[in-house]
Amino acid sequence: MPLKIFILTDNNSDKGLIGGFLGNAFPNSSIVASDTENHTKEKLIEKPFSVIIIDTDMSFSNENKLFNIIKANQPDDTILVITSRSKDIELINNLQDKKKVIYISKPIRYSMFSEQVIPYLEGHRDNKESDKLLDEKRYIQNIEKCSQCTVDKDLKGIIIPPQPKIIMDVSNEIRKPHINFKKLSDLIKMDVFMASRVLKLANSSVYGGGKVDSILTALNVLGLNTFKNLVISVALQNVLEKWGAFDERFWAHSLSVAHICDTIAKRQFTTNTNLAYLVGLFHDSAIPILMKKFKTYRDYFNMVVGNIHNINKSENKIFKTNHCVLSALIVKTWGLPSPIYVAIENHHNSSIDLTKHRIDDLDTSKLWATVVVAEQLYGHYSTAYGSFFENEEDWQGNYGRALEELELSLADLKDIKLESFSIIDSLNI
Repeated sequence: MPLKIFILTDNNSDKGLIGGFLGNAFPNSSIVASDTENHTKEKLIEKPFSVIIIDTDMSFSNENKLFNIIKANQPDDTILVITSRSKDIELINNLQDKKKVIYISKPIRYSMFSEQVIPYLEGHRDNKESDKLLDEKRYIQNIEKCSQCTVDKDLKGIIIPPQPKIIMDVSNEIRKPHINFKKLSDLIKMDVFMASRVLKLANSSVYGGGKVDSILTALNVLGLNTFKNLVISVALQNVLEKWGAFDERFWAHSLSVAHICDTIAKRQFTTNTNLAYLVGLFHDSAIPILMKKFKTYRDYFNMVVGNIHNINKSENKIFKTNHCVLSALIVKTWGLPSPIYVAIENHHNSSIDLTKHRIDDLDTSKLWATVVVAEQLYGHYSTAYGSFFENEEDWQGNYGRALEELELSLADLKDIKLESFSIIDSLNI
């Protein structure tokens, strides 16, 4: 019989993510959510659940009573997921003898559920589906409130794909003190389609120049950060081809902007240069998803990549959301660093104060400025090397501020333009 899932949290964002993770891994399941203590008690007494997720950051008037209700009314094999360790651990120790308890730390990530909760539930349900079918059905339906708009009931069909497992596996391997290059190579080679696309990119003149004959060679030639970005690029392309209305023009735009961002960062950044590439790669990543959801959105494509003024305002009015918010949501869902999320969410916003988003030694405003400049440069490339900006007045608004953030003169910009165009030519896209 289908799984019955209960979620107790007053955080709408976490509620949407958790519900999406489990609901789409188990399409026939029923999900009940609550954000009040009284409603929770009523539902727990009313019927048993297969899995209960409790956000222990919530304030309960009587937490022991709540857990006693769970013990008294739920089956012995109910799995209890505690989504934060911030509460006194002794409070839930009395459940250990009766329930399967899993701790999920915040922020909520798909990888936590895919590695711990979902495999457990797959082993304890009656209507098992094949792993392949599950992979095809797993997605996240975002129902959270975003900073620039509200994703309301009319948009529950928007699909934000989860992070591919290959990215998680590669990231975990790279983080190890002693990295095993052969194991990294084997991870990629397990997916023939992934391996072939990685090799194709690695052999472009930007990277190996046709000298890369294996994944292991690519690792040695490119280095870890570049190799990881290459894997993420291919994974993103694969995912968007599967979940969105993929367009080759879109991919040429995204990959080119990523490389221009990389070019700028290597000249102007002192640390974290690899993040600039990811900002460029993901900045418009929601476009195929929006084109699949809305037939009329394809008409917006040229306006979006052309940086038409107030494009987000137009999107919000027609579609009740915009590509910046949803692209940032993909980044957030995939667990990429928060400066990337902030820069992407605001890459058409010239008024936001980004100084408050400085993280460690990376100024988010530099990432924001990088993608703003990169989009403009690619706009000139894609219109057959159209006229370049001849004076500073052409860079007023977003673009003038972006130049200031990056400490770029117009002469610097022209140098970057020539270097970037040469790189895009060599990508053969």
